[in-house]
Amino acid sequence: GSRSIDDLPSDLSIDAEDPGELINWTMPHGAIGGQTLLVTVQRADEILDLTVPPAATQGDMLLAHTSFGHAVHVAVPASAIPGQRLLLNVPLPAQGVYLTLPANAQPGQAIHFNLPPPLVDSSSIDVTY
Repeated sequence: GSRSIDDLPSDLSIDAEDPGELINWTMPHGAIGGQTLLVTVQRADEILDLTVPPAATQGDMLLAHTSFGHAVHVAVPASAIPGQRLLLNVPLPAQGVYLTLPANAQPGQAIHFNLPPPLVDSSSIDVTY
């Protein structure tokens, strides 16, 4: 018999490193070949290298962008001096990806797909240093 979407686990998530990365994923129990699933992709944190501008003082907000285009707002820390490099560990937002399963795929079977580039929305990321 057929199974309903209610048979799927509620947390369909994947940890990912790079856009375009080949993802190896096990088809969840309750899924049916040919079905399209909404999967949450959590990418690895990104390291940003930011230089404190010459006129910046403690508490000034600096704007940087991740390689995916997400805006990152950073307050200049008290210990920072102009010209100093700040290395920031920036968590990237999770992304929903629609994944259409191969028609002949079976639950528990390994499937492979290329991770699409992340979508950039108008939201920004605030980072404290």
